Amino acid sequence: MDPSLLRTLLWGTAAFSAYGVGLVAMKHGAADILHPRSLFATPQSRRRGAIWLCGALANFGCVVLLSVALKHGHASVVAALNGWSLVVVALLSRLFLGERLSRADQAGIAVVVAGVAALGLYGGVQAEGLSYEPGRVSAFVFGVLGGTGALVLGSWRAGWWRGATVLGTAAGVLAGLSFVLQKIFIDPVLADDGVDLWAMLPSPWFWLYLLVSNGGFAVLQLAYPFGRAVEVAPAVVSSMILVPIAGGVICFGEALSVPQILGTVAILAGVWLLTALEKPGAPGAALE
Repeated sequence: MDPSLLRTLLWGTAAFSAYGVGLVAMKHGAADILHPRSLFATPQSRRRGAIWLCGALANFGCVVLLSVALKHGHASVVAALNGWSLVVVALLSRLFLGERLSRADQAGIAVVVAGVAALGLYGGVQAEGLSYEPGRVSAFVFGVLGGTGALVLGSWRAGWWRGATVLGTAAGVLAGLSFVLQKIFIDPVLADDGVDLWAMLPSPWFWLYLLVSNGGFAVLQLAYPFGRAVEVAPAVVSSMILVPIAGGVICFGEALSVPQILGTVAILAGVWLLTALEKPGAPGAALE
């Protein structure tokens, strides 16, 4: 295996392990964060708030680790590794949130992991230097933002609003879009001769990244109260995988092999198993 691809896989897996921890921890305290007046009312709410903060810090750790992964590898390969966070979410949800995994959940996770394996193992090695056309990137970014807005507004007007799925998908789309932007501005920051954090400040992509990524983080908090962690997370993660894959192809000219295309189809099938068969009900139990 090429050393650059190996570094991409290792850093990407570490990043999305942290992200999976953050998903579950923020799910645990999201309801209290959304109602600040009750946050400090009881010892339980304060503890849940502290767990949410740990999740937010894990999310930030993911961003740092992700920067290194994106520096070494294709956006499509790094995005595919996000499927690993589903495994982390499933295990932690079972252990700490008391959420049971149905056979459909287990099958969905297995199919998603298989799809991620195909995407990651057959990923290409990034050539030296990053090449992109600003106009094409801009068209992709604003096209995705417009489509996300239409999804949320259309679902609300049509009356088939499902918060966990629609808001989770919107949050994942925004997070996935931030991967594309992060790959652009992080390239000069992590130079061969050292780290130069000031190099990202003049880049308009960095400021757009802050807007998009923080918007996705906020929407994710709104999605949590509508469903179980194993229902919200697949909608988020699948979008975070598919958007950067599309961005890698459109913005950076990355090529997808047949196994990678099949892996994407497998991920969509796994997401269907995890969400479409979900029975309506209240969010999963939380620890008190």
